[in-house]
Amino acid sequence: MADNKKKITDSLKTKYFKAGSYSILASVIVIAIAVVINILVGSMPVKFTQLDMTSNSLYSISDETKMIIGGLTEDVEVYWIVRTGFEDPVVENLLNNYDDLSEHLKLIKKDPDINPGFVQEYAQSYTDNSILVKKGDRYRFIDGNDLYTYDEEDMYYYYYYGQEPTPTGFDGESQITAAVDFCNKDVLPKMYALTGHGEVTVADSFKDSISKQNIDFEEISLITMEAVPEDADIILIDSPLSDISENEKDMLTEYMNNGGNIILLTDVVQNGEKLTNLESLIASYGIYLKTGFVCDGDSSHYAFGTPYYLLPELASHDITSVIADNGYYVLLALAQGIGIDETLPEGVTVTPLLTSSVHGYIKDPEALTLEYEDGDETGAITLAVAVTNDLQSSKMMVIGTSTILDESANQMVSGGNEDFFLNTIEWMSAGENGMGDYTIHAKALESEYLTVSEKAGGLLKIVMIGLIPVLFLALGIVITVKRRRR
Repeated sequence: MADNKKKITDSLKTKYFKAGSYSILASVIVIAIAVVINILVGSMPVKFTQLDMTSNSLYSISDETKMIIGGLTEDVEVYWIVRTGFEDPVVENLLNNYDDLSEHLKLIKKDPDINPGFVQEYAQSYTDNSILVKKGDRYRFIDGNDLYTYDEEDMYYYYYYGQEPTPTGFDGESQITAAVDFCNKDVLPKMYALTGHGEVTVADSFKDSISKQNIDFEEISLITMEAVPEDADIILIDSPLSDISENEKDMLTEYMNNGGNIILLTDVVQNGEKLTNLESLIASYGIYLKTGFVCDGDSSHYAFGTPYYLLPELASHDITSVIADNGYYVLLALAQGIGIDETLPEGVTVTPLLTSSVHGYIKDPEALTLEYEDGDETGAITLAVAVTNDLQSSKMMVIGTSTILDESANQMVSGGNEDFFLNTIEWMSAGENGMGDYTIHAKALESEYLTVSEKAGGLLKIVMIGLIPVLFLALGIVITVKRRRR
């Protein structure tokens, strides 16, 4: 018995036991450190523990959201409605990012199986990962399916054949930020679209974008009214085919004199109709419309091989700088030129925002060719202007084509046209009345359109079809010659 105790005691003194003990102790220390680090990291905000490596910043949030959420001064509740086991990791990551931005944003997870009455109080139906944003009596419910965008063709097959659509984009940030902003406002600003003169109907996608800016959009006819409604923050006049009446012009003039805002889109008149009263309205601000449509002789300023599909120069301005900085284009088709008087009325400033290159020229609608001809007005032609009247505190935007709000044109430039329009709304409000404080894109889950000018497209063809194959051929010849010399 004594011998056994001695053997055990001696074995504990060997270098092998000591080395093993040190290894076990070191392992315990490493594991303890790892546990502590994990606990600390787990308690840190998501922005410090997760790195977004996606090309479209799918797991990041914009500066606009940071500004709005970070500026909260009162509590806003954000309910994540999802059954256990059905959590969408993209939604979860986004909500965690929101939760880190402000102590006034309260993120609460609700399981509808456990709390069925809660969901029914705010929505008749729902899907997993729905979001409810609430502050006092104001709330907005966002269905989980609406957090994603889908291709129209896919949605057609879904509605009629039950075929599950594939999402093309994630729109969660835009909708949640808009919902928070909505809950912070007692009254929403108002945009009226003028009707009664053959105006272009605003596409649903642009109406949705306006709504996401928390702006009420409504069509209006002034024919039976005595004045522009007092709640009108912006009047949109979208390419009327016929002129406004003298009475309507007087109402719009009075509206502008009292600090109103007008966005006017025009198109080249094909039927010879004169818009005398409308042109008189804008003439009082020192601008006029030119006859004909603008083409560009510089292939780097037009798209699709067509000189009237213009990719205009963007001036430095609050409206355009963000678009240019992010590498987006604005696409205008068959645009009218806009002239600016040499002498402007007192207090009026006119800023050209979109212009052709210096090789731009204006074609008559009846012209038989798109090429430049002697007699065509040429030069850097203005296509859109921002007008301010400091004496009236009013603003006007005039754009020489309605294609700025065309869905196809907007898609071709990956939302650049929509950005220009929404930034115009923001510029007109300048942060007043809570109007237009942000523009947030849906995050694409598929490839966006690559818009290149005609000149850039030609260079790409030369490089891809000519230069690269020649370089590979030359490299092959050099390698073959070297091998034969060995």
